[in-house]
Amino acid sequence: MGIIYKNPALVEVVAELQWNLTPVSGPLGAAVDPFFDILRADLTPRLAALGYGHVMDLVPPQLPREIMAWKPLCRYAASENAWPKLQLGPGLFSVNMSGVQYTGWPNFRRTIEDGVGALIASFPSPERLLHFKSVQLRYIDAFTQAHNYRSNAQFALDYLGLDNVLPDRFIDKLRLDPAQITTASNTRFTLPALESSSANIVVSDAKVNGSDSCLVQFNIETAKAFQPRVGSVMEWLESAHVVAKDMFLSLASDELQNIMLPEEKK
Repeated sequence: MGIIYKNPALVEVVAELQWNLTPVSGPLGAAVDPFFDILRADLTPRLAALGYGHVMDLVPPQLPREIMAWKPLCRYAASENAWPKLQLGPGLFSVNMSGVQYTGWPNFRRTIEDGVGALIASFPSPERLLHFKSVQLRYIDAFTQAHNYRSNAQFALDYLGLDNVLPDRFIDKLRLDPAQITTASNTRFTLPALESSSANIVVSDAKVNGSDSCLVQFNIETAKAFQPRVGSVMEWLESAHVVAKDMFLSLASDELQNIMLPEEKK
């Protein structure tokens, strides 16, 4: 059935869909979603029927919509503090799950499928008017003292195999302590195994829930021209999940994986 971790690092998993908007003059990137109000009005009761009846507005209503292109405006959940959370904005729909509440891909997959199905059913004339420009799957991990984190440099080198980018002559000349050098990285690459898809891994130091940590984000994205059909979207997300799993297992050392206490899920 898969592996779960009894000492997990997962903070959040996000599946996000973006679709084309109508550009307008104004700030860079400004655009409008001419169907947003219709979409929200139809989607809200559909999500309530699925159990996401608590709706929260994330920005003041007077804020110009055109500067909120591809950003969430409202959030749906079973209750204020419940997960998963589904978010809607001009040109954007996402399904977000807390790492603490995450029970594995099969359960999260069903949540995504329900949400995407409701989105497509609510969009006016989706076959003609809904043109996806991006589908993303994102995993965010935070490794803390529970995973032997002492510093970003120490953890990245010891457990991820990532060294700082400064040459030795620079470090020696300035008498630097390599253990105190923090390197934030954003590595991008195309994915031969996924058509029209790419990935990036972001590594940085951060505070998560008040604890110092090494934050690692795995993001997989496609610009493939999807038909607005649930099956097409889910097929890509299923493949992206497999790639994300391979990325994590290839980056995290065996020692780190053992620290996370893997356990076969029944």
